[in-house]
Amino acid sequence: MWVEDEIIKELGNITDLYIFPVTVKVVAMKLGLIMKREQFVKFNEWLMSKGFKEVSIDAESETSWLLSMMGYGVTHVGKRHVIEFKHTKDRKTVYAVYTMNDVVTLEYIVYFEQSQWQ
Repeated sequence: MWVEDEIIKELGNITDLYIFPVTVKVVAMKLGLIMKREQFVKFNEWLMSKGFKEVSIDAESETSWLLSMMGYGVTHVGKRHVIEFKHTKDRKTVYAVYTMNDVVTLEYIVYFEQSQWQ
């Protein structure tokens, strides 16, 4: 039995509730990758070809708050931007933190994947 299963079972015993947890996998990559704007556009197109759609980011959203708690800048500060790509099934999200000048510096990529236990 996994530790997560034991925690959920004990919480259920304590509260007399049946708990349906959602687990989240988080992968954060610090890159500092410099590329041409055209290359950055190709990267965005590749994400979209994998079933992700680009959506605007809300600096007041819960996810943005979580990213800021992890030390990532999520608002437009100078030339730093964040693009959010949500998968069409809404269980996967990719955030790309980048700076745009003559070239694009891809600073971070953060990947979230949600799964519901049955």
